[in-house]
Amino acid sequence: MPPRMQTRRRILSVLTGGLRQPICDFASYDVVLNHIAREIIASARTRCDFALPAAPSGATLDPASVSLTFTPSTGAPVTYPQVADLAACTDRELYVDAGSAVLCPSACSDVAAEAMPLVDVSFGCVP
Repeated sequence: MPPRMQTRRRILSVLTGGLRQPICDFASYDVVLNHIAREIIASARTRCDFALPAAPSGATLDPASVSLTFTPSTGAPVTYPQVADLAACTDRELYVDAGSAVLCPSACSDVAAEAMPLVDVSFGCVP
């Protein structure tokens, strides 16, 4: 490769904040992969909607029975009550829409603030 081309690549990687690592330095690939993994984790977003599973054979999922319990890293679990729809959201609640349990905005903020949120969606079925 011409020296001028190498200089351009080097400048571009410096200007963009890109990770620079010699491609033939196989023993150091873990540095690159760990960096990529940290970036993915840091940019991951918590979902605020949770698909409801299919009901067991011979039963129908009861949308009115859907509840969601959020367990923060510190403190007691919190069960969010269900409201009719997004327009009915007033605080920390959830609603069922198109086969998903959806957190209201303030409940979503609670869950999204946790690094490793623990969420349990429960539901009942009718025969």
